[in-house]
Amino acid sequence: MHYIIDYNICALLITIITMLFFWVNPKLKDRQDQFYEVIGCFVLIESALNIVTVFTDGHVPEQVMIIIHMAYLFFVHTLPILMFAYTSELVGKHYHHFLRLLIGIPYAAGMLMLFTTTYTHWIFYVVDGTYYHGTGFTFLYIEASFYVILVFFIVGGASQFISRYKKCTILFFIGLQIVAICIQYIYPQYLVVDLAGALSLMSMYIALHSAGSITDSLTQAYNASALNSLIRTYYSRQKNFYLLGYKICGLNRISEVYGDAYRNGLLCYVADALKEELGGKVARIAEDEFGVLIEAKITEKEIKKHINQIPCLWGSDDYEVIYDAAKALLRSSDFLTPTEIIGMINFAFHKVKKMGKEELIVIDKQLKAQYFRWNQVHEAIVDALAKNGITVYFQPIVSMETGEIFAAEALCRLTDPVLGSISPAEFIPVAEQSGLISQIDNRVRNIVWDFLRSYDIRKAGIDHISVNLSVAECSQPFIVHTIEDEAELANVERGTLHFEITETVAITSPAILAEQMRQMQLEGFCFHLDDYGTGYSGVTNLISLTFRVVNLDKYILELAEHTEKGKIIKSMISSFHECQIKVVCEGIETPTQEEMMRLWGVDYLQGYLYSKPLPCDKFVQFAKIQRRTQHTHASIIA
Repeated sequence: MHYIIDYNICALLITIITMLFFWVNPKLKDRQDQFYEVIGCFVLIESALNIVTVFTDGHVPEQVMIIIHMAYLFFVHTLPILMFAYTSELVGKHYHHFLRLLIGIPYAAGMLMLFTTTYTHWIFYVVDGTYYHGTGFTFLYIEASFYVILVFFIVGGASQFISRYKKCTILFFIGLQIVAICIQYIYPQYLVVDLAGALSLMSMYIALHSAGSITDSLTQAYNASALNSLIRTYYSRQKNFYLLGYKICGLNRISEVYGDAYRNGLLCYVADALKEELGGKVARIAEDEFGVLIEAKITEKEIKKHINQIPCLWGSDDYEVIYDAAKALLRSSDFLTPTEIIGMINFAFHKVKKMGKEELIVIDKQLKAQYFRWNQVHEAIVDALAKNGITVYFQPIVSMETGEIFAAEALCRLTDPVLGSISPAEFIPVAEQSGLISQIDNRVRNIVWDFLRSYDIRKAGIDHISVNLSVAECSQPFIVHTIEDEAELANVERGTLHFEITETVAITSPAILAEQMRQMQLEGFCFHLDDYGTGYSGVTNLISLTFRVVNLDKYILELAEHTEKGKIIKSMISSFHECQIKVVCEGIETPTQEEMMRLWGVDYLQGYLYSKPLPCDKFVQFAKIQRRTQHTHASIIA
């Protein structure tokens, strides 16, 4: 048969160029890189041997021909299972020893047929200097197809754990191999399988192994994906290391004041300074965060010394700025799995920021225990959202003038089958940090909308139910339309649901919030400024943002014992009244506190003195609320 080797020559050239780039450019030298390098060498040798087999066919002794063909078919035969192992490593798929043996059976059978072919002629044979395919040669195509299809199922089963980019690269490789195998089986003279392998090798290099895929384009440090890979590699090799987290505080503010060019210069300076002082492998893991993987050849004391030598000062020809940096250090030996590492660093950053510390924080057993508890609470929230496990309790708000229930606050509650009842003071911050708070807010509103649709609170003398709007939701423009759609669907009076917004939200994005409040107030909604007295307490918020009610935090009650401070609070409440703003005081627990609030002129009271937060059925009984006689929507309260 006359073979067309043009495709093999192209395959050889493509493979040589690809592997030269791989060997010259930076790489992680992890298991993925090791697999890729082996596959590249196999494709390179296979392409060269295929060309040699064509040119030597009939021109060398039969024994030499047999050795060349056998070597070539060995590489051809081994590549599919190598590709399978490489893909398994890419998607993080690991198999039990018995399953590995089962998967390797087709490969072992093919190898047995190949190495005995000189006696059996199953794969090929040579007669009078001419090469012929044996009756079992088709098995090689079947085996290659088996491993390609197996790769397809691996990617499909792990698609939720790998990026779309990586998935598309692997699927491109699968498609290319299947097409090439089919073409070469139907038209054996066209040697296109090697070309498909070379193109797959090149595409995988560009997508997964090139310098651009593992480095940050701005700082030229490693990226987060590369750092994760390095951590996994160190764990697999049982090499101890330190991981330093370095976070530039206030980076967005620096960008606003000095411009993006200055911000970018600062980031590059920090990356270079970390590498110079600490050595190791520096990675930019987030917009303003760096991670430095340091082999455990130096001591913790030396790391602290080097990190303190990096001045939090950077300047260009035009500006000079001092910045704050949060720093956290952990030891790999304190953690069982690499997946815990990055999450622990981010958790430590949050703790450092909350404590207001700037020195290096070494993650100890106590902080590690807090992180594991954080993870447990996070999982409980995710589980509760998936299984409708978020519930709502209602705490009455009493009118100072009449002593009757005037309103109620809807409070989110979470009970986990394993952890039990989790305090809002614990799970709300976790939800905010993990981005789940919007889903919780949405769930709470849906429950309250359904409650208002099912029960006539106005007939019971209750003016409204108030719910919280988080920072995350208030900063999103679409929240206005979302709430309007919810109100339209619920088909209840707009004024029966009020929204409480903390001072943190008001100070974070006042311009956006002012416009959203204006639009929603035109639709009949009302807003409270919540937790007044614990945040910034800016008078500007009350002037620029049209709140109708201010909720004084229970911390204010502690000031009631001090006469002079009590006079200040009383004067403040009088100022609110002059602006037509009503005042609610939370946390009332004793008659003495109630009497003090009366002297201060507070309009409404809330606390355990009147009622603790109640589940829906008990709140309905306590407030004597009647179910509406007609409604068309099924209740989700039960």
